[in-house]
Amino acid sequence: DTDQTDWLQDTAHCVEFILLSGTFRKAVNIRINDTIIPLLAELIACLDRNGNLELALHNNYVPECLSNLWHDISKDETLIVLHYQDTISPNTLQPRRRVPVLSDGVGGQYFKVHFPFSWIIYKISDQLVAETRNIVKDGECFWTCFESLFQKTPLGEKVLRHLADKYE
Repeated sequence: DTDQTDWLQDTAHCVEFILLSGTFRKAVNIRINDTIIPLLAELIACLDRNGNLELALHNNYVPECLSNLWHDISKDETLIVLHYQDTISPNTLQPRRRVPVLSDGVGGQYFKVHFPFSWIIYKISDQLVAETRNIVKDGECFWTCFESLFQKTPLGEKVLRHLADKYE
C-alpha cells in the first residue's frame, strides 16, 4: 500500500497510464474520478434509502420540521456511518461501480419513508427496547423508561428539537 499522500507522485510515475490518458492532467482527473465518484455514489445511495432524499426538501408534501430534521441527522457522523470497506466489491476488490439504493420493502415491494432516516430510528429503537428490558423491573412503566433513554440519544435529542413543538 502506498501512502495516501503519494497518489499524485504514483500517477506521475505511471507512464503507461499517462500515455493511455493522453496527458498527466487527464490521468490525474481519471484517478480522482475513480476514487471520488464511487464514494459519492455510496453516500447518495445511503441517503436515498427508501426514497429518503425526497424528505430533504421542504415543500407541500414535506413539512419544514421534517426537512430540518433530515438535514440535522444527515450531518451527524455518529448516525450516518459509512465505512470504506463496505464500498469494496468482494469480486473485484475495487470500489463498486454500481451501488444499489436499498429499500426495506418486503417481497420486492418498494418502501417509501414518510419520516427521515426511519431505518436508523428503527435500529436505535430496537437496541433501546433491549436495553429497557434489562433495566425495567416488574411493575415499572416500560415505555416511560424507553422514552427517557431515547431522548438522551443524539437521535432523540434531534427529534425532540425539531418536532417537540409540532406534536405537543
